[in-house]
Amino acid sequence: MSVLFLIGAIALAVWVVLVFARGLFWLGLERDDMAVVPVAKPGEVLPSGFSHGGLDGGWPSVTAVIPARNEADGIARVITSLGAQDYPGALNIVLVDDGSDDGTADIARHAAETSGSTATLTVLTGAELAPGWTGKMWAVRQGIAHAQAGDFPPDYLWLTDADIAYAPDTLTRLATRAQTENRVLVSLMAKLRCDSWAEKLFIPAFIYFFQMLYPFGRVNDSGSTVARSCRRLHAGGPPGAGAGRRHRQHPRRPDRRLRPGPPHEDARFHLVGPQRPRRQPARL
Repeated sequence: MSVLFLIGAIALAVWVVLVFARGLFWLGLERDDMAVVPVAKPGEVLPSGFSHGGLDGGWPSVTAVIPARNEADGIARVITSLGAQDYPGALNIVLVDDGSDDGTADIARHAAETSGSTATLTVLTGAELAPGWTGKMWAVRQGIAHAQAGDFPPDYLWLTDADIAYAPDTLTRLATRAQTENRVLVSLMAKLRCDSWAEKLFIPAFIYFFQMLYPFGRVNDSGSTVARSCRRLHAGGPPGAGAGRRHRQHPRRPDRRLRPGPPHEDARFHLVGPQRPRRQPARL
């Protein structure tokens, strides 16, 4: 057996595994194609999980947590898009200003005041970095702690970045999927900007290899090892702490995350689920 033949056989085996044994990730079959909350006339039968007023049991309360550091260029668009959500339930926004020196906090406040938003914006000044934490996750932790500190903590936490703009129906769709499918985590891939030649060159490759490492179809299969590893990473707890994860992508709508977690703090992953009576704590 020649060396060239051996190299060719190994290369062929690798491609066979990638094409047929990695959940057909290269087809991009996992899509955000779920219908929004259906509208029906009184007397008509609605799908399981719905009532004529929306979701059975009402719409859960949500607090969006945004860590931000020097995001002056885009924070106004983010705050405006969050405030423009058509969500029927209660929505609050907590922005943690993580040492910005470009006026991020003031721009966010001005955007909330002038956009006609019905959501309440709270801006926190980030505390000094605590030992054992990284900057962004420490900011997220402070936002979560603030959201949970009141007498009525939210049913869901919506963890998002400070550079993502949302379609008006994003939160409605997230809550609908989480509630009706009884999901412990809903995480949708953002549509990443591809304007410059560098973005067009590198971003598609990034998405391709990301799906190759964590095939969305495998992530959505609660019995797969990929799903179990994602549960441990995103729920911040031991195997079995969560019940599954939906990871889809949508060609138009940006990133949406619904993250339920165990009712305890995990110092490694810095994700804490709000505790609510008679229901599992969750994170959006």
